[in-house]
Amino acid sequence: ALRAELVNALALTPAQQARLDAVLGDTRQQIAALESAGLSDWQLQRRVQKLRDVARTRIREILTPEQRARYDEKAGSGGPVPGRVWVPGPDGRPRPVPVLLGITDGSVTEIVEGDLQEGQELIVGMGGGAARPAPDGRGAPRLRL
Repeated sequence: ALRAELVNALALTPAQQARLDAVLGDTRQQIAALESAGLSDWQLQRRVQKLRDVARTRIREILTPEQRARYDEKAGSGGPVPGRVWVPGPDGRPRPVPVLLGITDGSVTEIVEGDLQEGQELIVGMGGGAARPAPDGRGAPRLRL
C-alpha cells in the first residue's frame, strides 16, 4: 500500500521504483528480525521507529527536489499512517487487525480507521515469552475501546 501510494503520488520512474523496492525490502527484513529478537514492546517500538526514520531518509535520497518537496509535505501532514493492533481471537490467541493511526503523544494514539468495535478488547502489552497472568488471574493486560 505504501509503495503504490508513493509511486502514484510522486510519479516515480522505473529506476526510482527499483530503489524504493530495495529500501522497503531492507526495512521489512530488519523489522522482521527485530520482531523475532525477543525485545520488550517498548524496545521493539523504539527500534522499529528508528528503522522507519532511516527508511524515510533513504527514500528522500531517491527523489528529485520537486518529488522531495511533495514527499515532505505528505510526511509532515500528520495524516493517518498504517498500523496494527492485536485483539484476542476466537481461540484466545492474539489476532492482528490493520488500522490507520492518527495523532499520538507517544503514549496514547488515535485509531482513525480499522475493523474494530466500540468496547472491543485490545491487547496492549505482553511480557517476553508466554503471557503472564495479571494479579487477578485474567491474563495479559487489555484495553477496551
